[in-house]
Amino acid sequence: MTRQQNPCHPGRQSPEWPLLVGIVLAGAALRLAFLDQIPPGLSHDEAYNGVTAIEVLLHGRRDIFFDIYNGIEPLIIYWEALYFHLFGISPYVMRLVNVTAGLLTIGLTYALARRLFAGRAGSANHGRWLAVMAAVGVSLSFWAIFVSRLTLRAVTLPLFELPAVYCLWRALTTSDDQRPGRQWIHFALAGLWAGLAMYTYLSSRFLPLLLLALLLYWLLRRQVSRRQAIGWLLCFGVWAIVFAPLASYYVTHPNIFTRRADQVLTLPLAVAGDLRPLLTSIGNTLGLFGILGPSSSRYGLVGRPIFEPVGASLFAIGLATAVRRLWRPAREAAPYALLVIWWLVMLIPAFITGESPHYLRTIGALPPTYVLWALGIATVVGRLAPRPAHSTDHAPARRRFLVTVVAMGYLACVGGLTINDYFVRWANDAEARAIYGAEFTEVAHYLEHAERPGPVALSAAHFRDWDRFRLDVQMRHRPPYIVWFNGPQAMLFPPPEVRPLYIFTRSAPPHPRWLDYLELKEHSADMDVYELQPAARVNLSQPLDFTIVEDQLAGSDGGPQPLLQLRGYELSGRPQAGEQLSVLLHWRALLDVPGDPDYAFFVHLVDRHGYVWAQADANGYGAVDWQPGVEVLQWLHLSLPPDLPPLTYTLQLGLQERGSGRALLIAGEDTMSSIMLRSLDVAPASTPPPPDFAVPNPCHIDAGGPFTLRGYSLSQRIVRPGDSVHVALFWQTHTAPDKDYWLSLWLAGDQEQTIVLTKRQPLDGDYPTHRWQPGQWVRDRFDVQLPSALPPGLYTLYATWLDAEGRPLQREDAPPVELGTILISVP
Repeated sequence: MTRQQNPCHPGRQSPEWPLLVGIVLAGAALRLAFLDQIPPGLSHDEAYNGVTAIEVLLHGRRDIFFDIYNGIEPLIIYWEALYFHLFGISPYVMRLVNVTAGLLTIGLTYALARRLFAGRAGSANHGRWLAVMAAVGVSLSFWAIFVSRLTLRAVTLPLFELPAVYCLWRALTTSDDQRPGRQWIHFALAGLWAGLAMYTYLSSRFLPLLLLALLLYWLLRRQVSRRQAIGWLLCFGVWAIVFAPLASYYVTHPNIFTRRADQVLTLPLAVAGDLRPLLTSIGNTLGLFGILGPSSSRYGLVGRPIFEPVGASLFAIGLATAVRRLWRPAREAAPYALLVIWWLVMLIPAFITGESPHYLRTIGALPPTYVLWALGIATVVGRLAPRPAHSTDHAPARRRFLVTVVAMGYLACVGGLTINDYFVRWANDAEARAIYGAEFTEVAHYLEHAERPGPVALSAAHFRDWDRFRLDVQMRHRPPYIVWFNGPQAMLFPPPEVRPLYIFTRSAPPHPRWLDYLELKEHSADMDVYELQPAARVNLSQPLDFTIVEDQLAGSDGGPQPLLQLRGYELSGRPQAGEQLSVLLHWRALLDVPGDPDYAFFVHLVDRHGYVWAQADANGYGAVDWQPGVEVLQWLHLSLPPDLPPLTYTLQLGLQERGSGRALLIAGEDTMSSIMLRSLDVAPASTPPPPDFAVPNPCHIDAGGPFTLRGYSLSQRIVRPGDSVHVALFWQTHTAPDKDYWLSLWLAGDQEQTIVLTKRQPLDGDYPTHRWQPGQWVRDRFDVQLPSALPPGLYTLYATWLDAEGRPLQREDAPPVELGTILISVP
């Protein structure tokens, strides 16, 4: 074999290198084209990564694991910070990190495939051209291109996974006749790269399992010599040393280590006996390779599998070929075993989690996927156009030429399909544009080029955090001063001498009521720009004059400070069960609030006993942006439950700090934290509850007469003698009750003793049963005090309907309505 033909020396000149350069350049073109426009902006996760990288660059943040959102491994953050330092802060620079990783993955896939199949199938060229095809697959792959153009960390996993497997393969295939030093170096390098991979992405946690699976295969095939055993120990030892800092963090923060897994794992359900979610995830993940695609545009084109039908067939042929060759002699079967084991192990993250199929969780299987696809192509070409036995045999050569032309045409179609699916279909997908914040790209462009006569008020769906991060990175960490709010629920009115510019993004348009005060200045697909009408004034029909005070301001040692003034309100909607009531509140900020407390207005619907039947809280103008003198209109939407009894209620309003649950006081009142807006007479529901109406402990128990129990709840089930328990019973009538009935609650203990707790009319007689309508849902709420002399033990709580004479409505042979158990503890 000549030096040019030797595939084991990739550093030497060989005919495929110019082609490989062309493949990488094609991959670069597909990954760099319109990178400043597609994706159209930053997703929330990407923006959070960006501002964290800015903190690393400018503020010296140095974390081994970044506890942001659900927590992420650190490599992508430090890489982005490095690129910010070299090229400046922008979304484009963030995406260059992933482009770099994606391009390196193309070359590393080629190098590994060439090493795996060097000189196999009787030809030195077999490994070369199979490696070239694997590189072509990664270069043209929609999957690989998609993840290479995001700014998420998943794309970095193959970049470290590939050299780990490459070095491991070099170590395993080094002959024992050679000196052990080089072999052990390769084992150590495999451990080094595998250890570094642990700092890339969540799925990297399965890399140790991959190493163990490969070791087990080598042991089963009796291929582990004493020298290799030392090498394996060295590999795992280096891996452990490199991983140790991050592992130490996981040990000391176990909740962070399991946080994301706890949210998406299907294994707990499988352990509990419900295998359907696990089997569904496995089926969906396998379907990703030719049948199914993602269900959301967040992680790909909805419904688009990794391979089109021809590619899926080639991949299946390659996988079948690899599986069939596992039964060959150990050294011949080794590369196929490595690919199959690698592919299966790195699919486990998607197998055992929900939301499958998923482009990111399967990313560790990307390199073996395209090597197997290339193996399928090589298998088909080898069958259709085998090499001629003699150089004078021209018929097979012509056949190979035709097969080559067909293959080139197929690859051109793959590239064209990828271009259309990514740059046309996905780029113009409405969900993708919303998820990736196209509106904030447009806002940033407008703010950079438009004249701004006054301050800017920007309406955003996530105005407190995520969308601020988006705009900060979009504007290179130099955004102008902006007042943030949420236009669907709030409208801001500065003092008359200030003329603000209002920008409403597509995801947070103005409430129709605000259009009475605004004039449209500019309109586009993703945002609208308004100015206040010259005569815009707020004047609601119901005036208020209350001041809310704050006595726990950050950095304040004084007494209560006036925080805001309530100036008026209006009520819209029908006071009827199952409907929505809306309160439009007018208030004025009185203080530039230090810090960023999470203030929110609340409105409660309260009965005469003080029970809250419906509530809502909202604040579309965060305290961090408050300026004295700014007046605000704020919507609060109160959904009345469909089982709300038709009684007289009061509507109460107040302000709370949601972080602590603390209600703020009204000025001049020592204990009053809410004001009564008005009383309301609520009408019964006109329609049955919707199908999604949820009740606690849902059931369908015939309670006798016209009553059916549909659900129940108890405020506590472990109590002491003398404690009070709040009970809620959800009733439905199948016919109209013809008289008033009473309800009895009683306890039954282990000694068959019976303790009657209460005998009462439902709703304390405020809505007697003779007024209940057929099919109506009614919730009965009350407090029950347990006897102070009640012996400790486990009791069962029962409910029974009684007529006026005290006779149960249920048949004598029917069991009473059981409401679960109560444990009476020792006083």
